Amino acid sequence: MTTSMLTLALLFLLMKYLEAWLPSHDRQQQHTRSINSCSKNVKSIATAILASSNDEATSGEEQENTFLVEVTYQGRSCKVSISANETLLAGLERARVPDQLAIPELPSECRRGNCLTCAGRHSSNSQESSVRRGEDGLSPFMSRQTLQSGYILTCSSYVTGDGLKLELGENHRAWADLYQGRLYDESTQYVARKAMARTIRRSDEQNPERWAVETKIALDKSGE
Repeated sequence: MTTSMLTLALLFLLMKYLEAWLPSHDRQQQHTRSINSCSKNVKSIATAILASSNDEATSGEEQENTFLVEVTYQGRSCKVSISANETLLAGLERARVPDQLAIPELPSECRRGNCLTCAGRHSSNSQESSVRRGEDGLSPFMSRQTLQSGYILTCSSYVTGDGLKLELGENHRAWADLYQGRLYDESTQYVARKAMARTIRRSDEQNPERWAVETKIALDKSGE
């Protein structure tokens, strides 16, 4: 039994004793008023103790759902506690990580998991299972690509355990990998050349006279 509960039990017994103790005759009413006043005070104290006990229990539950996260940004690191009920970005802001890392603010923009500005990655020896992806604003394909590429969108991700080591400021690399890189890989180039050839063929089919002239010019040049 905690100290708060023991105090509550003693106050309850005192109240019952006072209610049972009623002197007789001419002083009965005076003592009854005193007892009623005392009973109200006891009840008020008991209510306060119960509220304090509930707050302690809630605080204990929050501490159980709080995990230690190591954050690194541009070579500077710090460790902060983040609740499982808040996004990584919200927890980092609440813990004043920008002040600890001596930066103006954490990279973020849309706060919906759509723009990739808040993107981070697991640092070396990070516990990758200690983070959970929430809903983001990306298409299903891009959301899968982001996950497979190892990026963490801090505005829509939650910590689920200790051991997370987070490298912030990976937005430029994320944009390059997920968008720019797709424009220059071999499969995308092949699709682009195929689409261009199809467009040229359709244009020539609709203008056979022009095609004949251009073909003759090309053959003449090749014969030179």
